[in-house]
Amino acid sequence: NEMATTLERKGLTPIIVIMSDGRANVNLKGVGGRESAHNDALIAAKELRIKNHRLLFVDTSPKPELLAQELSSAMAAQYFPLPFTHSGKKISQAAMQLANY
Repeated sequence: NEMATTLERKGLTPIIVIMSDGRANVNLKGVGGRESAHNDALIAAKELRIKNHRLLFVDTSPKPELLAQELSSAMAAQYFPLPFTHSGKKISQAAMQLANY
Protein backbone atom coordinates (compact mmCIF):
# COMPACT_ATOMS: atom_id res chain seq x y z
CA ASN A 1 0.00 0.00 0.00
CA GLU A 2 2.70 2.49 0.99
CA MET A 3 4.94 1.43 -1.87
CA ALA A 4 2.07 1.81 -4.35
CA THR A 5 1.35 5.32 -3.05
CA THR A 6 5.02 6.26 -3.38
CA LEU A 7 5.14 4.96 -6.96
CA GLU A 8 1.98 6.89 -7.86
CA ARG A 9 3.58 10.10 -6.58
CA LYS A 10 6.45 9.43 -8.98
CA GLY A 11 4.00 9.20 -11.89
CA LEU A 12 4.09 5.42 -12.18
CA THR A 13 1.10 3.07 -12.31
CA PRO A 14 1.48 0.36 -9.68
CA ILE A 15 -0.65 -2.76 -9.80
CA ILE A 16 -1.04 -4.71 -6.58
CA VAL A 17 -1.45 -8.47 -7.04
CA ILE A 18 -2.71 -10.32 -4.00
CA MET A 19 -2.44 -14.11 -3.97
CA SER A 20 -4.40 -15.76 -1.18
CA ASP A 21 -6.97 -18.40 -0.40
CA GLY A 22 -8.79 -15.76 1.67
CA ARG A 23 -8.70 -17.89 4.82
CA ALA A 24 -6.90 -15.65 7.28
CA ASN A 25 -5.79 -17.39 10.47
CA VAL A 26 -3.71 -14.82 12.41
CA ASN A 27 -4.89 -11.30 13.21
CA LEU A 28 -2.79 -8.13 13.03
CA LYS A 29 -1.75 -8.58 16.68
CA GLY A 30 -0.26 -11.98 15.82
CA VAL A 31 -2.96 -13.91 17.65
CA GLY A 32 -4.53 -16.98 16.06
CA GLY A 33 -8.23 -17.21 15.38
CA ARG A 34 -9.98 -17.17 12.04
CA GLU A 35 -12.84 -14.80 12.89
CA SER A 36 -10.59 -12.07 14.27
CA ALA A 37 -8.07 -12.56 11.47
CA HIS A 38 -10.78 -12.35 8.80
CA ASN A 39 -12.16 -9.15 10.35
CA ASP A 40 -8.66 -7.62 10.24
CA ALA A 41 -8.29 -8.75 6.62
CA LEU A 42 -11.61 -7.08 5.72
CA ILE A 43 -10.48 -3.83 7.35
CA ALA A 44 -7.21 -3.93 5.38
CA ALA A 45 -9.15 -4.69 2.18
CA LYS A 46 -11.41 -1.69 2.71
CA GLU A 47 -8.36 0.52 3.29
CA LEU A 48 -6.97 -0.61 -0.07
CA ARG A 49 -10.31 0.22 -1.69
CA ILE A 50 -10.25 3.74 -0.26
CA LYS A 51 -6.75 4.29 -1.69
CA ASN A 52 -8.19 3.41 -5.11
CA HIS A 53 -5.20 1.29 -6.13
CA ARG A 54 -5.34 -1.02 -9.13
CA LEU A 55 -5.78 -4.47 -7.65
CA LEU A 56 -5.86 -8.08 -8.82
CA PHE A 57 -6.88 -10.78 -6.36
CA VAL A 58 -5.75 -14.29 -7.29
CA ASP A 59 -7.62 -16.96 -5.35
CA THR A 60 -5.12 -19.76 -4.70
CA SER A 61 -7.70 -22.24 -3.35
CA PRO A 62 -8.22 -25.56 -5.13
CA LYS A 63 -11.68 -24.24 -6.08
CA PRO A 64 -13.11 -20.70 -5.81
CA GLU A 65 -13.24 -19.72 -2.14
CA LEU A 66 -16.10 -17.58 -0.81
CA LEU A 67 -13.82 -15.84 1.72
CA ALA A 68 -11.38 -14.88 -1.04
CA GLN A 69 -14.25 -13.53 -3.12
CA GLU A 70 -15.44 -11.50 -0.12
CA LEU A 71 -12.00 -9.96 0.39
CA SER A 72 -11.63 -9.25 -3.31
CA SER A 73 -15.00 -7.52 -3.36
CA ALA A 74 -14.21 -5.50 -0.22
CA MET A 75 -11.09 -4.10 -1.89
CA ALA A 76 -12.77 -3.64 -5.30
CA ALA A 77 -10.18 -5.90 -6.92
CA GLN A 78 -10.55 -7.97 -10.06
CA TYR A 79 -11.02 -11.55 -8.85
CA PHE A 80 -9.38 -14.55 -10.53
CA PRO A 81 -9.63 -18.15 -9.31
CA LEU A 82 -6.22 -19.63 -10.07
CA PRO A 83 -6.87 -23.31 -10.77
CA PHE A 84 -8.94 -22.79 -13.92
CA THR A 85 -7.71 -23.34 -17.46
CA HIS A 86 -6.00 -20.28 -18.94
CA SER A 87 -6.23 -18.37 -15.62
CA GLY A 88 -2.57 -17.28 -15.94
CA LYS A 89 -3.27 -15.76 -19.33
CA LYS A 90 -6.41 -14.02 -18.04
CA ILE A 91 -4.50 -12.59 -15.07
CA SER A 92 -1.76 -11.26 -17.37
CA GLN A 93 -4.34 -9.69 -19.66
CA ALA A 94 -6.11 -8.04 -16.73
CA ALA A 95 -2.81 -6.64 -15.42
CA MET A 96 -2.08 -5.16 -18.85
CA GLN A 97 -5.55 -3.62 -18.99
CA LEU A 98 -5.08 -2.07 -15.55
CA ALA A 99 -1.69 -0.71 -16.58
CA ASN A 100 -3.28 0.99 -19.60
CA TYR A 101 -6.37 2.21 -17.72
